[in-house]
Amino acid sequence: MFADKKTEVGIGAVVSWSAGIALAIASIMSIASRTVATSANDVAAFRTVRTVVDYRKSGSHPYWEHSASPNRRRRWTPEEIVELLKKYPDYYLDMGIRTGVPTGSPPHREIGRVVNEVQALGRSQGVDTSKLMVHFRSDVFAKRPRGFPDCTVCDQAGRCSDLCTWEGSMQNASFDPKWIVKIPRAEHQWAVDRIWGGDTSKDPWSRSGARLWPAWIDRISIAEANTSTHVAAVYGAVKDRNKSMMGTDYAVAVTGVLLDLRNPGYRTWSIKKLIADLQVMGIDPGEKAALIYAYKPGWHVYYPGSDSGDRCYVDGSHMWTGPANPCSRIKPPGGPFARTPYGPGEFEQAVNSMFREMRAALVDAGFADVVLITVERPSFTKEKWSILGPDVRGAPWLAGDLSSSCDRTNLSLPANPVTCR
Repeated sequence: MFADKKTEVGIGAVVSWSAGIALAIASIMSIASRTVATSANDVAAFRTVRTVVDYRKSGSHPYWEHSASPNRRRRWTPEEIVELLKKYPDYYLDMGIRTGVPTGSPPHREIGRVVNEVQALGRSQGVDTSKLMVHFRSDVFAKRPRGFPDCTVCDQAGRCSDLCTWEGSMQNASFDPKWIVKIPRAEHQWAVDRIWGGDTSKDPWSRSGARLWPAWIDRISIAEANTSTHVAAVYGAVKDRNKSMMGTDYAVAVTGVLLDLRNPGYRTWSIKKLIADLQVMGIDPGEKAALIYAYKPGWHVYYPGSDSGDRCYVDGSHMWTGPANPCSRIKPPGGPFARTPYGPGEFEQAVNSMFREMRAALVDAGFADVVLITVERPSFTKEKWSILGPDVRGAPWLAGDLSSSCDRTNLSLPANPVTCR
């Protein structure tokens, strides 16, 4: 499977061919009771789906700004979206990444406005709109500070409601701060020392590290989870903060806090949020649509090997890639600040439980026609892998794993429509 002649026999068990078949079989047997990871051969048969635009490039806008020139960018109109769906009926169309924002927030409402217009136009023209795709993520939450613009909703009379809470506009679904993943301070310090050379200015929880928190992340609320022995496990992107001398001041820009998928109570709350978010984003019970559920296994699954083969692997991290580190000057990977808090098999089990519980709840709420899409490939590789059990991976409601997208070299519409592979 890998260029260095390693073969994957399950998350947490990677062996070389020279180690022998017996060791491989023993490794599989030893993890059978605690992991649902699949072999490379199983993944080869995993269904794939394609998108009009690579979801990683769709940005945080309600829908893709499709001009190749930054000076000529404009958003697709609902009419153009319908034309794309008509022209490329086998491709999904991404409505933009807006995960981690509170339920009922303006970004979700804007997506909902466009989705409703596209659905209405599609019905009038006989165009299938079931491949409109929205995003959901439950491993990380980007808690907004009170009064922040993208979660403050105002009516025409100028009366405003502050939805910058964990719950947003959700009703009867209080967030429990105990669901925030907390790690020992020693684990957090391991990352400061091992990856950032002990530089306290690169530590999000140090006084000088306050600069690593953007204005749209609520450091104060998240910090309430900290104790004398533990700190909230944060997540972020690696960015160069020195704009005059690029490549000299890489640090993690915090984009959220980890939430514990192992906790059944959190999974139930998260699924309630999903169902509420779908309706805000214009997808009502009984309507067809697609939901991409991202959960980043490469940054959470416990990997006990000595080297995963990923170019951003950190020895001793117990992770496939990362944690967040400046391993590349071109595009350093983001991810959890510290190594994974999940033990062997824990993340795999939690994600499979999440899929099963999510599907059951969607059906009960009238969303049986919403199909799910995964994105499981490890960062910076072209190989496929899956931590999903056979019942989930083969379910008819799982459309498959994101694969190819259309050619993005010329996105001018309508004069020169997107050309798909």
